[in-house]
Amino acid sequence: MKLLAMLVCAAAAVQSGCEDGVRGPCPPYPGVGLVVTVVNDQTGEPICDAVVTAQPQNGSAPWTMSATPAGCAHSGSGAGTYSVRAERPGFGPASVLVGVASTGGECPIAIETPVTIRLVAVTQLGR
Repeated sequence: MKLLAMLVCAAAAVQSGCEDGVRGPCPPYPGVGLVVTVVNDQTGEPICDAVVTAQPQNGSAPWTMSATPAGCAHSGSGAGTYSVRAERPGFGPASVLVGVASTGGECPIAIETPVTIRLVAVTQLGR
């Protein structure tokens, strides 16, 4: 029976944080939250090397989001409201305000929130 409890716990550890079949503290991973894709406004092509910065609206320090190794999306954050800015040389910067919800409950997990930021080439801006 203890083996069964350990297997159930291992399968649910990400959500429950249980240890040895007993509910323990919440897991340190709060979920993915923001998933930001940056694209060229004119062509729709992804801009994988854009610098993406997320500024929490709660006054915490901003951070630069890194593109995922498997693709071109920048990800990471907990629940909250963020001003997300993308920039790259040759394009005008763009910002959006995004709210990331959570599952709630005893151990809330940020819900994945896809965001697309469209950058306009400097030549299109008339510069």
